[in-house]
Amino acid sequence: MLDQNPKTRLTAHEVLRHPWIVDDNIAPDKPIDSAVLSRLKQFSAMNKLKKMALR
Repeated sequence: MLDQNPKTRLTAHEVLRHPWIVDDNIAPDKPIDSAVLSRLKQFSAMNKLKKMALR
């Protein structure tokens, strides 16, 4: 799925049939931890330069 080479990369149809996508089709019912949610909000508020530096 993450292969940059289009010749060896999975097709969209193959991706949709991949076990990571097909298995259960159920989102976890566990809420996101408040610390994780807080960090995601902080990251989304950062400017583009800071985001690039963190990657």
